[in-house]
Amino acid sequence: MAGLTTQQNLESLSQISATLTHMFKPGFVEVLNEEATLWSLLPKHKNQAEATRVKFHVGRNTGGGATTETGSVGTAGYQVYHSAYTDYAIYTKPIEVTDFVQAKSMASGHGNFDAWADEVARAANDMRMDLEEALWGAQADNASLGIQDALDDGSTVANYLGLARADYPFLKCIYLDAEDATISFATLRNLFRQVHHGTGSDIEGGEMTFVAGDQGGGRVDVVLTTPEIETAYEALVTANNRYPIAPAVNSRVDPGLTDLLYKRAPVLGSRFCLDNNLFALDLSTWSIEILPQTLIDSNGQRHEHDFALVLEGRSGQKVTAFWRVYFQLVCTKPWRNGRVVNVSHSEPS
Repeated sequence: MAGLTTQQNLESLSQISATLTHMFKPGFVEVLNEEATLWSLLPKHKNQAEATRVKFHVGRNTGGGATTETGSVGTAGYQVYHSAYTDYAIYTKPIEVTDFVQAKSMASGHGNFDAWADEVARAANDMRMDLEEALWGAQADNASLGIQDALDDGSTVANYLGLARADYPFLKCIYLDAEDATISFATLRNLFRQVHHGTGSDIEGGEMTFVAGDQGGGRVDVVLTTPEIETAYEALVTANNRYPIAPAVNSRVDPGLTDLLYKRAPVLGSRFCLDNNLFALDLSTWSIEILPQTLIDSNGQRHEHDFALVLEGRSGQKVTAFWRVYFQLVCTKPWRNGRVVNVSHSEPS
């Protein structure tokens, strides 16, 4: 950028960026998390590695067993793992403030940074929508991996994290087809049962067999779907004279988010959810891996941030900056999550 030709200028931009981030990040993050979105629901993890490593635990130690006081301890066993790697996605939300706006802010007795307050607040709302679209979607270009990448049976998304689902069946989620029927308690019972207990059969793959004994173990923390299917589920509950049961105290999802539950799992509708789909998530298997950004303030102190407001510089009569985050969405146990496709919006009569 024109004018940024010396180390001093670059250091000044870094220091101002640190100040801007310190001032505006708390309000920015508060706006990001004020709705029940995937970004606010899914666990976050600070990652210091150059790439995100996903370690799949897909087989248990089958050695040992019953023996006698002087008998053999049996054949030693081991855990079975597969690893995959993926890079971070980069998301930005540029903003600009003109000299005229800053002049008016100064003239009214406010500080110069106050001129940024309105743009920063609006940028938080806009970036929340960007992040939700990314997390609900499927990867394209430099976008992050989305929930549709992680939860599939291989029919639509053949690979996950560079591994083929046909070869490694532990990458397949519990996948049910409603065949254009409305949501029902029978479908939900089947979905929850398989998430918790597995399919009951070995799943053959090109490179390995995912045995029945290693499947299951999931706990459904939240059911996510479209607003239309959420409404259909509410009608189903009402038609059967069923009423919500308060979630357990240790629920991973705030029970105040909804009054609709199935087996203590909140049922939430999102306008970003793929139409005619329903997802049952075990939140312990998910992580938004965030690569920290380091900014150095005017005192030479280093500060790590997930979101950083980076001052870009001056262009004509305006000053530009951008919010930035490096992250990747990963699921370490797809088989402990479920998905129902082709769900009708129809309400029970």
